[in-house]
Amino acid sequence: MQPRLVALFTLAFVLYVVASLGAAGVALDAGVLAVAVVAAASALTPQWLSRATHAVDTVAGTPGARSVTWLGTVQALGLAAYLARSAHTMSGEMLCALALPAASVLVLQLALRVPDLPPKLPRRLPWVLGALAIAMVGGVLGFCAALPPIWLGSRALIAPASWALAPLWAASVCAGFGLLVRLARRRLGSDARALAANLWAAVGTVCSVLALLIQLLLVRGETAHFDQLAPAAHNWTIAFGAGALLLGHAWTLSPDRVRVASAWTRELIAGSLAVALAAGVLAGLEQSGLSLPALALTVPFTVLFLAARHGLRTLAARAFAPHGGALLRAIAEARRGAHGAEDYAEFASRVLKPLRRAGRLPETAPRLVCFDPARITTLDAAGFARSVEQALPQALMTRLEQHRGEILVRSELAMLLPRRPDLAPLVRALDELDALCVVPLIASGELEGALLIARGARRDVLTLEELDALERTAAQLAPVARGYMSLERTRLRADTLRGERDLLAQRSEELGNELTELRAQGAAVRAGLGSPLPERDPVQYSGSMRALAEHLTRVAPQHMPVLLCAETGIALPPVAQSIHRASGRLLEPFVILDGAELNATAVQERLCGVGSAAEAKPGLLELIGRGTLLLLDVCALSSEVQLMLAEVFEERSIRPLRSNASMPFQGRVIATARRPFTELVEAGALVPELARWFVNTSYRVPPLRERPEDLESLLLLALDRAARVLGKPAIGVEAEALKVLVGYDWPGNETELVNVVERAVTRSQGERIGYRDLPRLAYGSAESGGGSYAEQERDILRRALQRANGDRTQAARALGLKRQMFVEKLQHLGIDDPASADN
Repeated sequence: MQPRLVALFTLAFVLYVVASLGAAGVALDAGVLAVAVVAAASALTPQWLSRATHAVDTVAGTPGARSVTWLGTVQALGLAAYLARSAHTMSGEMLCALALPAASVLVLQLALRVPDLPPKLPRRLPWVLGALAIAMVGGVLGFCAALPPIWLGSRALIAPASWALAPLWAASVCAGFGLLVRLARRRLGSDARALAANLWAAVGTVCSVLALLIQLLLVRGETAHFDQLAPAAHNWTIAFGAGALLLGHAWTLSPDRVRVASAWTRELIAGSLAVALAAGVLAGLEQSGLSLPALALTVPFTVLFLAARHGLRTLAARAFAPHGGALLRAIAEARRGAHGAEDYAEFASRVLKPLRRAGRLPETAPRLVCFDPARITTLDAAGFARSVEQALPQALMTRLEQHRGEILVRSELAMLLPRRPDLAPLVRALDELDALCVVPLIASGELEGALLIARGARRDVLTLEELDALERTAAQLAPVARGYMSLERTRLRADTLRGERDLLAQRSEELGNELTELRAQGAAVRAGLGSPLPERDPVQYSGSMRALAEHLTRVAPQHMPVLLCAETGIALPPVAQSIHRASGRLLEPFVILDGAELNATAVQERLCGVGSAAEAKPGLLELIGRGTLLLLDVCALSSEVQLMLAEVFEERSIRPLRSNASMPFQGRVIATARRPFTELVEAGALVPELARWFVNTSYRVPPLRERPEDLESLLLLALDRAARVLGKPAIGVEAEALKVLVGYDWPGNETELVNVVERAVTRSQGERIGYRDLPRLAYGSAESGGGSYAEQERDILRRALQRANGDRTQAARALGLKRQMFVEKLQHLGIDDPASADN
């Protein structure tokens, strides 16, 4: 049935009862009219409830509103039945006996469900069943007491007179249970909004319980029927209890009234006690013999009331306000003192001092946070503001950015942890700062800073009244804070500019020299951007090299990084250049960087550059633009540099050292390694974050022993290079010598081939290198299958040292070896070169 239709029937019943009382000649005094008015208002609960909660569909929407509607209906029926006892004694008392317990059951149900179901409340079924049992027993006993005598033969069954009070006792017990639940709601885990809304219902329930107890006290001696009680006191008590009960539960559903529940409750307590105190004083004066007319009592009563109300308001705030009202007073003082400060430090001191006093501990540390620049201001022991360049924890910053305008309350976030484990870093950050809450300061839609309220000695949660006061304070402080923060930013930037000016003055001469050099380099770069690359294409007549070329052609247009894995001695730059040519980046730079040349910091500077104003310079990843960077021996990079590369691939952006700014990365990286990809991953030579980028783009370049079809072409290229290097005319190779060279498996790959051919060209006296010109390594391969490899390797190492003038690092680089491996080979083969001992 629709609530509004029920309301119309209930109102009609109330009006019928009032009309029947007038027809029966019952005197309609002020007490009776008060009960009738409350009954009519209760019947119209659906109409005025929707207006009180500012929602037209509230009655049909929330379960709480429906329960309040039924409470008003049952209460209206009960009050009408109470009035009907004068004209319809038995039916009125029976209806009263049923309506009173039913209303108390609804009160208990509302206490369990409205405004929320507390998280720590046990299952409410036993409570409801117990309340139903008590209500049923009370209603049955009261109903039986209202029945006329029942004759069994010559014996009449009459219920005891005390049963008439059973509905009152049952209603008192049920309402008392509901009141206990409401008073314990803070410990049961309700949030701030629910606690504020609960206050209205608690006040209404207290008034109804007091009214029920007064009803019981009005029954004296053995009086058993309601019509023998003091009518005026009885009627007014019933009207007050019923009206307060319904109004309190209705205001629980009103968002606007929820915000002022705590303050209004304290005002109500202070006003009631002031009225009682003023009336008591005047009653005492009258008892002492001082008799004044009623009009003359108005002035002293008003004076006494106002004086008592002022003192009792302070006492009520300290007794009933959250945490003794300390935070509310501190917020008001901070709001008043924020204006008129000379600078940011004084502004922070005026705001933070009352908040520290509110914590009631010397170590309480409220904080005023500025985001630009990142600074946190606290108070020292003397109460002066001290600022440090520090930012809030990242979890707090992220939450404030994502939920702008939301006050971060530590207790509410902690309650969500069982369902939201991702909030653990946020709660942990609040605990580390000993924060009760964090209030964002937003001005003109921009997040300027935050006010951190320290917990101090407080352990109870924030109330809605305090949160509402913090929101209003933040709205007033944010524009003021923005002005002071702007001045502070201007001062800091002026200091920074002065420092930068001094640095620029010191480096002006140095920058002039660098400018000349950069102009020359820029001219060279501009001149060479459109020219073809001077290096040759890789020789790929063999099937394995053709298959590799097909794979590389498919991957070349993509921007994904590529890893080329090959044995020592294989020339990888030509392979990388073939990818560069096929990628559409031909007009862009192609740069080579040896990962083993520099330490971790130097490599990072070369790759990403430096972003500080004092020594700003671009890195290779920026300079290549959309070009290609060939990174030799990526495994030689430290794990820190590898993680940096992985971050560049992930975000496609470059962040220079000592800088928070970033720039887009549009280039391509081709890395090389001397071991297969799987071995690199198993050995941990590549960090997992970087290795995953090469899972699908890792390619093995086959060694010479697997590509005999390419050997003749590589041999001719080596002959041409050796002749030009040695200053000889073009030279060929005899058939016998060619057979020996082609039959060798070349464990040193292309590097060994170049060195062997160069030695043969050096020995040759004719137009072709012959069998006798070849080193013994080739002889051993063709005739005995080996045996002279150590001697040949010894000759190669010695010759490399001679060319490098004894510099082991340059010799190792010329042979494509690591310096450590080169030194180990020297020691293993017994080569002692005094000229290179210091290298």
